[in-house]
Amino acid sequence: IVIPRPHFVMGARKTSELNAAAKATLGSLLSDDDEDASGSPAIDQTDTNTPLSLTTIAMDGSTAPKGDDYDRVAFQMRLNSKKKLMTILPEEALALVIAKCKKRVQEEHAIEENGFATINEDEGEDDDAFMDYPPAFAIPGWATGDATVEALIDAAGGSSSSCGPTLHQRSVAACVGALLPPPTTAGVAPPSAGRATAAPPLAASKLFALLTETMKSKDADASKEAAKEAGLNRTDPVEPEPFVPLVVLAGATREGMELTAVQITKPQSPDKELHCPFGNISVLSSVCYASGGKDPLEKLNSALDELRAQIGVIVPESEEPTAIVTYGSIKMQTALSKKLKSILTKYGKEGQGDDDWDGWDQDISILSTKEECVALGLAVLGASVHGRVRVVVSVKGTDGKNRPKAKAGVAVQDVATCAVAVSFNYFSG
Repeated sequence: IVIPRPHFVMGARKTSELNAAAKATLGSLLSDDDEDASGSPAIDQTDTNTPLSLTTIAMDGSTAPKGDDYDRVAFQMRLNSKKKLMTILPEEALALVIAKCKKRVQEEHAIEENGFATINEDEGEDDDAFMDYPPAFAIPGWATGDATVEALIDAAGGSSSSCGPTLHQRSVAACVGALLPPPTTAGVAPPSAGRATAAPPLAASKLFALLTETMKSKDADASKEAAKEAGLNRTDPVEPEPFVPLVVLAGATREGMELTAVQITKPQSPDKELHCPFGNISVLSSVCYASGGKDPLEKLNSALDELRAQIGVIVPESEEPTAIVTYGSIKMQTALSKKLKSILTKYGKEGQGDDDWDGWDQDISILSTKEECVALGLAVLGASVHGRVRVVVSVKGTDGKNRPKAKAGVAVQDVATCAVAVSFNYFSG
């Protein structure tokens, strides 16, 4: 029996509340007469003969769900026709997958040979040392509900563990991955030379080169304008604020689509691997939709309209995006890029002759990324959280002397991608 994509239903209280992507993927496991809202199991545990199904169970020991916070959507498996059904929570199934991934890391990567000691050195427990490896997850914006995130943390070992999981928005991981330099291999000297040549210098990524060039050009233009204005007013020139580039991340899978606007600031001298050339990524807004088995790009036009409007409200002084970066499979990126160009062309025609036009048009650069972009960016984000990627900065001490100090490679300011409700209680009870 194979449990398909258990993470789609993690933390769900009712099968009727599953998102569109979960219903489209796991629809065959749902009962046609779903009655979980009325307080009875979605599928009767004794009558069903299907090998795998979804149902609603009560976690407080009740015989049937009551429609409260103790209810959970769970898988039921019939392993033997003469035995009762076996119930397993989605996070329990996912925990097995995560454990298998950690085991593969231990088996396929020589951690000790690369200078890293095993995390668990107690005798008799070395076989389970891989369970302490800290995982990192890139989560699509449309799936970041409270219940899902809590269940994912539990499946990955819990936040109280010594090496708990780190969670990151998938679009942010794509942004970090897009800033990484393209991979290079060290040159190998011919046998007669007797030694290998030094590795060639790392080249900048397309996004990093575009941001750097744009920032220099905008800052130079601003300085000239400030000097010109100071000359006319016979005053000292005022140093203008540095240009802050705006980048839109666009990604889609068959389960959903997400658009995220970020501002990338604090250019810094990166570490020797050029992991983090910018020290801060500030998320402005994120518009995400689960596709529900339909065309994931069906709502791209309205989603980009919504994101553009939100950017105009949050940072009205911002110019048009410096770049739109796509991520995902090559096939999906091709379709995404084609549709984005069409929408941007429409924006450009609508803005002709409009004095309040925000500059969005077909001239905005659309940059594609490799399919492993999210995975690479996630690795950097996870390493930064655990202090593996650091940048040395000069900090002035109390004695007035500057001393080198290591700081995290990149800081991220996220935004909520789902509706957030806050309850205030001014009385007891």
